[in-house]
Amino acid sequence: MKFIIMTLLSLFLSCSHKVKSGDRNLKKNERPEFLKVYESYEDVRFYEKVKKGITTYEVKYEEKKREVSMTFDEKGKLIETEKDLDYSELPLDLRKRITQYVDKNYPQALIHETEKRTDLHGKNFIDIEIRHPSSESGYWELSFDEEGNFVSREKEKYPPINTLN
Repeated sequence: MKFIIMTLLSLFLSCSHKVKSGDRNLKKNERPEFLKVYESYEDVRFYEKVKKGITTYEVKYEEKKREVSMTFDEKGKLIETEKDLDYSELPLDLRKRITQYVDKNYPQALIHETEKRTDLHGKNFIDIEIRHPSSESGYWELSFDEEGNFVSREKEKYPPINTLN
């Protein structure tokens, strides 16, 4: 019985949307006016984030079976977009450079997720989420420029999952 419950829980969690700790779902009456244009999108979610005293708003939706995320400042200015993609879709030379960096610095890491991110200046980055035991949550997000040069590392934070006893 415990095996069945754990299997169902794993299935549920793998199908649910990723929500990082510190994000807050926004109810319809809490959304700033500039976000209301996205309410007609299918399967759209709205979040408020406060990081280091700065509030941003995020809209997530599906486009061609891929998650798209748009982040806005408090005034409604678009400051970042992220689009999920498959690691195999990256150009071969870019994949090689990223893979070499990951293999050297995070042995036995598994690539969990890949995103193309565009910042407010129009500069593109490739963000990969890796599973590795050196992070408290088990995950790191590594950012690379379009040439495959390492840019930054950030701990991924997921809400704790209560286990069944």
